[in-house]
Amino acid sequence: MIKRELAKDPALATENWDRFLPNFKKKNVQRKKPLQARKDAEKGGEGKKKKEYTPFPPPMPPSKIDLQIESGGCSVGALRRASGGGGVRVHE
Repeated sequence: MIKRELAKDPALATENWDRFLPNFKKKNVQRKKPLQARKDAEKGGEGKKKKEYTPFPPPMPPSKIDLQIESGGCSVGALRRASGGGGVRVHE
């Protein structure tokens, strides 16, 4: 817009326009690296290591009842009471 106004004026058309144009200072601002990247750089630049992909989930830990059965500290009757009856009762 300033250049258009200067081009319209015949006295200034042939002169150097640098004194009328704004001079912007160039800013080279360095941004902070993310925290994780900084920590990795301090360690030696190794970065995160990817875990090996396994399509199967890890095995489930044994339940309390399974542990009692293995140790032999529980009878069959106590197991039925703990599990809520276990099966279907038949009335005679």
